[in-house]
Amino acid sequence: MSIFAEWENQAVTIRALTGSGGMGNVYAPAVEVGALVDESSRLVRGPDGAEVVSTATVYCPVGTVAPPGSLVQLPGEDVERQVITRSQPKTGDPDLDGVDLALE
Repeated sequence: MSIFAEWENQAVTIRALTGSGGMGNVYAPAVEVGALVDESSRLVRGPDGAEVVSTATVYCPVGTVAPPGSLVQLPGEDVERQVITRSQPKTGDPDLDGVDLALE
């Protein structure tokens, strides 16, 4: 078992953005993913290059599908937050690699 898997002690629900049409954005069905949630604020650059304050970062396993614009529901919350940025840093250690989602 990877070290990262031991940290995935919180479940988040993700609805991945799959496109948009005349009726608005289209999302995949909701999936629950084990994650580590950090609810501290930080400044990030959105897909358009604008600086945006992220109110939470969610660390998910490799392979998590959540492009910018996807919706994430954190544990204990009734609202969904939008993904501002998605990154997949490479540590060189496959046990530590994951996906970082910055949320509005």
